[in-house]
Amino acid sequence: MPPIIVMIAILIAMGLFTMKGVVPKDVSLKSIYKALFPFIGLDILLVAVIIAIHDLFIT
Repeated sequence: MPPIIVMIAILIAMGLFTMKGVVPKDVSLKSIYKALFPFIGLDILLVAVIIAIHDLFIT
């Protein structure tokens, strides 16, 4: 697996388990997945920015 896919999977898992730990017990996992999508998008954007900045400074 490419490292970027592994990084994204880890970010998703961390967000999922963190949100599951802080929400009330009656909230379903499906609701948590729906609420997690904006955070996943921001995490992917952050990884892309880090890669772009790294490429600018390291030649």
